[in-house]
Amino acid sequence: PGYARAHLNLGIGLEATGDADGAIGQYEAALVIDAANAYANYNLAKLLYARGDLARAEPLLKAALESKPDFPEAQVVLSNLYDTQGNLSAAAGALEAALKQRPDYAGAWNNYGVVLSKLGRPAEAETALRRATELDPSLLPAFQQLGNILSEQGQVADALASYRRDIELRPDFPEAHANLGC
Repeated sequence: PGYARAHLNLGIGLEATGDADGAIGQYEAALVIDAANAYANYNLAKLLYARGDLARAEPLLKAALESKPDFPEAQVVLSNLYDTQGNLSAAAGALEAALKQRPDYAGAWNNYGVVLSKLGRPAEAETALRRATELDPSLLPAFQQLGNILSEQGQVADALASYRRDIELRPDFPEAHANLGC
C-alpha cells in the first residue's frame, strides 16, 4: 500500500479499462505517497481536465512539469487547459515548449495550428498544420483544420484537397462532406 508506483500502474490499468473514478483514486493514492511523481500528477490532471475540473488540473500539470521539465505530453494538456480558459498566448507558449522538446509530435503541431488560427495568425497556422499532416498522414483533425484555414485564405483547390483527404480517411464523417460542399 505504500508503493506509489504500484498505485500509478494500477491507475493506468483502470484508466485503460474505462474506470476513470478508480484511476483517479489510484493516482491520488500515489500522490499521497510521492507528491512529486510527474506521471501521477500528469495522469490525474489529464483525467480532471477531461472532466472539466480545470482548477484542480492546472496545479497538477505544473507540478508534473516541475518534476519533469522535459514532458511534452504534459505541455500539450496544459496548452489545452489554457486554450479552454481563453489564454491563447499561454497555450501557444506551452505548445512551443512541447515542440522544442519533441519536434516530431504531430498532435502538438495540430494543436499549435489551431491555437495560431485562433490568435489570427493563419499563415503560421497553415505551416503548423501542414507539418502535422506530414508527420502523421492519418491525423484527421489536422486535415479538416487545414482545409478550413486554406478556405478562409481563398486557396480553394488546396482546401478541397485537404477535405478530400479527410474523407478518404474517414468516409462516414459528415463534417468533412459538409466542408467539401461549401
